[in-house]
Amino acid sequence: SLRGSYYLNSMTDNNEKKMVRKSVYPMLDVTDALGIVLKESEALNPIDVPIFEATGLICSDNVFAKENYPTFRASIMDGYCLFTENESKIGKHDIQSRIHAGNNDKNDNTDMNFSVAYITTGARLPDWANAVIKVEDTEYISENAVFLKGTVKKNENIRQIGSDMEIGTQLVTKNQRIGPIEVGLLA
Repeated sequence: SLRGSYYLNSMTDNNEKKMVRKSVYPMLDVTDALGIVLKESEALNPIDVPIFEATGLICSDNVFAKENYPTFRASIMDGYCLFTENESKIGKHDIQSRIHAGNNDKNDNTDMNFSVAYITTGARLPDWANAVIKVEDTEYISENAVFLKGTVKKNENIRQIGSDMEIGTQLVTKNQRIGPIEVGLLA
Protein backbone atom coordinates (compact mmCIF):
# COMPACT_ATOMS: atom_id res chain seq x y z
CA SER A 1 0.00 0.00 0.00
CA LEU A 2 1.12 3.53 -0.68
CA ARG A 3 1.55 6.00 2.13
CA GLY A 4 2.19 9.60 1.19
CA SER A 5 2.42 10.46 -2.47
CA TYR A 6 3.26 8.66 -5.66
CA TYR A 7 4.04 9.61 -9.22
CA LEU A 8 2.35 8.62 -12.46
CA ASN A 9 3.96 8.71 -15.85
CA SER A 10 2.20 10.79 -18.44
CA MET A 11 3.06 12.07 -21.87
CA THR A 12 3.25 15.74 -22.82
CA ASP A 13 2.10 17.14 -26.16
CA ASN A 14 5.56 16.69 -27.64
CA ASN A 15 5.80 13.04 -26.48
CA GLU A 16 8.12 13.74 -23.53
CA LYS A 17 7.64 11.83 -20.34
CA LYS A 18 6.49 13.92 -17.38
CA MET A 19 6.06 12.90 -13.76
CA VAL A 20 2.70 13.92 -12.25
CA ARG A 21 2.45 13.97 -8.48
CA LYS A 22 -0.78 12.67 -6.97
CA SER A 23 -1.63 12.62 -3.25
CA VAL A 24 -3.53 9.90 -1.46
CA TYR A 25 -4.81 12.54 0.99
CA PRO A 26 -7.94 14.54 0.17
CA MET A 27 -7.54 18.22 -0.75
CA LEU A 28 -8.86 20.59 1.95
CA ASP A 29 -10.30 24.03 1.45
CA VAL A 30 -8.10 26.75 3.11
CA THR A 31 -10.84 27.74 5.58
CA ASP A 32 -11.31 24.10 6.67
CA ALA A 33 -7.56 23.60 7.00
CA LEU A 34 -7.19 26.77 9.08
CA GLY A 35 -10.08 25.62 11.28
CA ILE A 36 -8.31 22.31 11.96
CA VAL A 37 -5.03 24.08 12.81
CA LEU A 38 -6.75 26.53 15.17
CA LYS A 39 -8.77 23.74 16.83
CA GLU A 40 -5.60 21.77 17.53
CA SER A 41 -3.60 24.81 18.68
CA GLU A 42 -3.43 26.12 22.22
CA ALA A 43 -3.74 29.85 22.89
CA LEU A 44 -0.82 31.41 24.72
CA ASN A 45 -1.40 33.19 27.99
CA PRO A 46 -1.66 36.98 27.64
CA ILE A 47 1.40 39.01 28.64
CA ASP A 48 1.81 42.67 29.52
CA VAL A 49 4.29 44.59 27.41
CA PRO A 50 5.04 48.31 27.06
CA ILE A 51 2.86 49.68 24.25
CA PHE A 52 5.85 50.61 22.07
CA GLU A 53 7.01 46.97 22.17
CA ALA A 54 3.60 45.58 21.14
CA THR A 55 3.97 45.99 17.36
CA GLY A 56 3.35 42.63 15.67
CA LEU A 57 1.67 41.05 18.71
CA ILE A 58 -1.98 40.01 18.88
CA CYS A 59 -4.33 41.88 21.22
CA SER A 60 -5.75 39.53 23.89
CA ASP A 61 -8.92 41.55 24.54
CA ASN A 62 -11.06 44.40 23.22
CA VAL A 63 -9.63 47.81 24.16
CA PHE A 64 -11.80 50.91 24.64
CA ALA A 65 -10.94 54.60 25.03
CA LYS A 66 -10.72 55.62 28.70
CA GLU A 67 -11.05 59.34 27.98
CA ASN A 68 -12.34 61.74 25.37
CA TYR A 69 -9.98 62.98 22.70
CA PRO A 70 -9.31 65.78 22.46
CA THR A 71 -9.57 66.23 26.22
CA PHE A 72 -10.15 69.97 25.81
CA ARG A 73 -11.78 72.34 23.32
CA ALA A 74 -9.18 73.43 20.78
CA SER A 75 -8.84 75.98 18.00
CA ILE A 76 -8.78 74.43 14.53
CA MET A 77 -6.94 77.42 13.03
CA ASP A 78 -4.79 80.42 13.84
CA GLY A 79 -6.98 83.38 14.70
CA TYR A 80 -8.65 85.15 17.59
CA CYS A 81 -10.88 83.44 20.12
CA LEU A 82 -13.78 85.38 21.52
CA PHE A 83 -17.16 85.10 23.18
CA THR A 84 -20.24 85.68 21.06
CA GLU A 85 -23.96 85.28 21.73
CA ASN A 86 -24.86 84.44 18.11
CA GLU A 87 -22.42 86.11 15.72
CA SER A 88 -19.24 88.13 16.36
CA LYS A 89 -19.19 91.88 16.00
CA ILE A 90 -17.19 93.47 13.21
CA GLY A 91 -14.88 96.18 14.51
CA LYS A 92 -11.88 96.90 16.70
CA HIS A 93 -11.17 94.57 19.62
CA ASP A 94 -8.48 94.62 22.29
CA ILE A 95 -6.08 91.65 22.35
CA GLN A 96 -5.99 90.50 25.98
CA SER A 97 -3.61 87.55 25.65
CA ARG A 98 -1.85 85.12 23.33
CA ILE A 99 -2.48 81.39 23.55
CA HIS A 100 -0.19 78.87 21.88
CA ALA A 101 -0.57 75.13 21.28
CA GLY A 102 1.08 73.16 24.08
CA ASN A 103 0.25 75.80 26.70
CA ASN A 104 -2.12 74.01 29.07
CA ASP A 105 -3.06 77.13 31.05
CA LYS A 106 -6.76 77.87 30.84
CA ASN A 107 -6.14 81.62 30.31
CA ASP A 108 -9.46 82.44 31.97
CA ASN A 109 -8.48 85.82 33.41
CA THR A 110 -9.70 87.89 30.46
CA ASP A 111 -12.65 90.30 30.55
CA MET A 112 -14.19 89.47 27.19
CA ASN A 113 -16.66 92.33 26.79
CA PHE A 114 -14.94 93.71 23.66
CA SER A 115 -11.74 91.68 23.83
CA VAL A 116 -10.21 88.75 22.02
CA ALA A 117 -7.20 86.50 22.52
CA TYR A 118 -4.81 85.49 19.74
CA ILE A 119 -4.81 81.68 19.47
CA THR A 120 -2.82 79.18 17.38
CA THR A 121 -4.05 75.98 15.74
CA GLY A 122 -4.49 73.19 18.30
CA ALA A 123 -4.29 75.51 21.31
CA ARG A 124 -6.58 74.98 24.28
CA LEU A 125 -9.57 77.32 24.15
CA PRO A 126 -10.22 79.34 27.32
CA ASP A 127 -13.50 78.52 29.09
CA TRP A 128 -14.90 81.99 28.32
CA ALA A 129 -14.42 81.66 24.53
CA ASN A 130 -16.97 80.01 22.26
CA ALA A 131 -15.73 80.88 18.75
CA VAL A 132 -12.52 81.44 16.77
CA ILE A 133 -12.32 83.89 13.87
CA LYS A 134 -9.58 82.96 11.42
CA VAL A 135 -6.67 85.35 11.10
CA GLU A 136 -7.50 85.94 7.40
CA ASP A 137 -10.76 87.60 8.48
CA THR A 138 -8.93 90.13 10.66
CA GLU A 139 -6.72 93.14 10.15
CA TYR A 140 -3.71 93.85 12.35
CA ILE A 141 -3.88 97.23 14.10
CA SER A 142 -1.19 96.88 16.79
CA GLU A 143 0.24 94.38 19.30
CA ASN A 144 -2.77 95.14 21.48
CA ALA A 145 -5.60 95.51 18.97
CA VAL A 146 -7.12 93.80 15.95
CA PHE A 147 -9.96 94.70 13.58
CA LEU A 148 -12.46 91.90 12.91
CA LYS A 149 -13.57 92.36 9.30
CA GLY A 150 -15.50 89.12 9.12
CA THR A 151 -18.00 87.40 11.38
CA VAL A 152 -17.94 84.09 13.15
CA LYS A 153 -20.77 82.13 14.77
CA LYS A 154 -20.87 80.47 18.17
CA ASN A 155 -18.81 77.21 18.22
CA GLU A 156 -17.26 77.94 14.81
CA ASN A 157 -13.64 76.80 14.21
CA ILE A 158 -13.54 74.84 17.47
CA ARG A 159 -12.73 71.17 17.88
CA GLN A 160 -14.99 70.02 20.71
CA ILE A 161 -14.08 67.65 23.56
CA GLY A 162 -14.42 64.05 22.35
CA SER A 163 -14.96 65.05 18.72
CA ASP A 164 -12.18 62.69 17.53
CA MET A 165 -12.88 59.89 20.01
CA GLU A 166 -15.36 59.55 22.87
CA ILE A 167 -14.98 57.55 26.07
CA GLY A 168 -15.91 53.94 25.30
CA THR A 169 -14.95 54.02 21.62
CA GLN A 170 -13.46 50.63 20.67
CA LEU A 171 -9.81 51.14 19.68
CA VAL A 172 -8.63 47.57 19.10
CA THR A 173 -10.53 44.28 18.89
CA LYS A 174 -9.63 40.97 20.48
CA ASN A 175 -7.26 38.93 18.27
CA GLN A 176 -6.34 41.98 16.17
CA ARG A 177 -2.69 42.28 15.15
CA ILE A 178 -1.13 45.41 16.66
CA GLY A 179 0.58 47.59 14.09
CA PRO A 180 1.84 51.19 14.13
CA ILE A 181 -1.69 52.60 13.85
CA GLU A 182 -2.91 50.62 16.84
CA VAL A 183 0.17 51.64 18.86
CA GLY A 184 -0.69 55.27 18.15
CA LEU A 185 -4.30 54.75 19.25
CA LEU A 186 -3.27 52.97 22.43
CA ALA A 187 -0.49 55.35 23.42
